[in-house]
Amino acid sequence: MLRALLLPNIAAALLGGPAFTATRCTYDEVSELASPSEPVDGDVWVKVTENAAPSLDLTSAMAAATSEPSIVVGAPAACGRLRPGPNPVIDVLRSSIAKEQVDRCGASMDACIEKLLECWLENLGDDEFESLGASATLYTSDAFERFGFAEIEFPDLTALGRGEPIVTHRARLSAAILACDARGSAALAEELRRQPPPSGKEEAAAPKKDPWAGAFKL
Repeated sequence: MLRALLLPNIAAALLGGPAFTATRCTYDEVSELASPSEPVDGDVWVKVTENAAPSLDLTSAMAAATSEPSIVVGAPAACGRLRPGPNPVIDVLRSSIAKEQVDRCGASMDACIEKLLECWLENLGDDEFESLGASATLYTSDAFERFGFAEIEFPDLTALGRGEPIVTHRARLSAAILACDARGSAALAEELRRQPPPSGKEEAAAPKKDPWAGAFKL
């Protein structure tokens, strides 16, 4: 039994560094991994699947063999959600790959964020690119920051009382362009360059006070 569980991980590592494909999907396709999040009107879901590519990397193979298998059996490698609306935010980013497999787990989330950014550009309307926020956790904040998202100094914690996600990071256009260039995501980088320069309204609207102020008002 143990051998059967480990062989797929060993084979995937020996066949090469993970390559991921991200596609737009429905909530039903990622519901198991996305749980307890539920669908809301107008949300955009993305799923990520993993493809093996040829290479021989014994170190990666041994690391894969000694790591936990996927957290959610049969789930996509990762999933994410963009909620456009008046307060656009990426509020779901999850990977089914054990966090101990740092490279694979991180790469799956990177692929997801890249696709979510593409979806955001398609849904911009009259919004600016930097209107997009992210609700990050301890395990996903690095992934957002790899795409140029900047941490908000004083997140609005009162959002919980309104049933909204706490926005911890804000998209930054110039940093996103640099990140996409570094990743070799030429098409996305080019689309980002077509965006108008930020007006700074999001930064001006950021709270400059105690983030807990008013959080516990009845």
